[in-house]
Amino acid sequence: MPLHDALVGERRQVFDVPVAAFDVVEHRTLSVRCQFEQLHTSAFPASVTEPVQYGPNVGALAVHLTQGQMLPYARAAELIRDVYGLVISPGTLVAWVGEARTALQGTADLIAQYLRDAALVNADESGLRVAGKLHCLYIAANDTLTWYRVHAKRGMEEITAHGILPNRLGVLVHDCWAPYWKLDGATHALCNAHLLRELLYVKRSGKQICLKRDGKFVCTMVMEYFLSKFPLNSYAAVALQANLATLQGRLNQIEIDLVAARNDALCEREAAEAARIDLAKALLRLEADLGALRVNLDKERQGRVVADQQAAVMEAKLEGANERSGKAEAATIDAAAQARKHGEAVFAEAAKVEAAKNTISNLTGKLEAMQAQIERQAEELDATRQTAAELRGKPATKPPKAPSKE
Repeated sequence: MPLHDALVGERRQVFDVPVAAFDVVEHRTLSVRCQFEQLHTSAFPASVTEPVQYGPNVGALAVHLTQGQMLPYARAAELIRDVYGLVISPGTLVAWVGEARTALQGTADLIAQYLRDAALVNADESGLRVAGKLHCLYIAANDTLTWYRVHAKRGMEEITAHGILPNRLGVLVHDCWAPYWKLDGATHALCNAHLLRELLYVKRSGKQICLKRDGKFVCTMVMEYFLSKFPLNSYAAVALQANLATLQGRLNQIEIDLVAARNDALCEREAAEAARIDLAKALLRLEADLGALRVNLDKERQGRVVADQQAAVMEAKLEGANERSGKAEAATIDAAAQARKHGEAVFAEAAKVEAAKNTISNLTGKLEAMQAQIERQAEELDATRQTAAELRGKPATKPPKAPSKE
């Protein structure tokens, strides 16, 4: 099938990152002598000042890891080494952060100027530790810009020092921290989250500040409470009154949620009581079952003891039978051994008798052969005597015959 006739049947994509590695770019200068015997040498880029140095990308990465991702310097150096294979000391990262701070100071000043002129600014502060000592992090921000500054002290002195919040004519949103109220030029707006937390404290503290009427909370004395707690100026009072209406609706909703939570808690309590009763009944049934199980276990234990005793008796009888059987077997083995010895002795005697018989038979045969030889010799002697007598003319006389040895 021709390849150009094939159609795409299905697509699958895999997103991945390439294996990272660092590059080394070498810069060289060139020297040339012109026709007027003048030596002309090219220059290095302005950023290349050392025989060996790190590039701007790794420096930017180090600043991002330590200041953007909040990694400790040692861990940031370890990450660069593991990912790129480039070994950098934490001290070098500290130096790069200092260089970045110097390079970005103009940008930070421009952000501060924009926030001074902004119509609305949010301000906040928070504690943090620098070299083990407690410092304060000040923040000024709007919807597009954020400015940070760390200072060893926390108070109006630092607010005045950084110069963003004083003499502002716009709206300043904050969390009721007392030094903010001293900024008379701004229109104060309280952070709803912090104000709601204050009102919840008032509600839960037991003080007669929020009155309950027709099932709803009415913040008739909240204004007096905050006026007694914070030295408000006219702008702050207007901002507080503007926020109270919103907070009144939230408090009413909280009351509705609390009533629903109480009802839910009551239902859960009733369900828990029913569950407790069911559990008690189940425990009683379990106790009865355990009692019956104990009785059955006792019976089984007694039966097992009897069975063990019977097994011990049977084992003793079996051991006695085995002992008697062993003795009979030993006697049988001894008798068999003696019978075998006796048989071997009988066989030996029979062999001896058979050998004696063979010896006697051999001797008898030899004796008969000797007797036959003697008889032949006697006959030959008689014939010789007969011949001699005939020669002498006398009749030959036979000597007496020897008795038989049979």
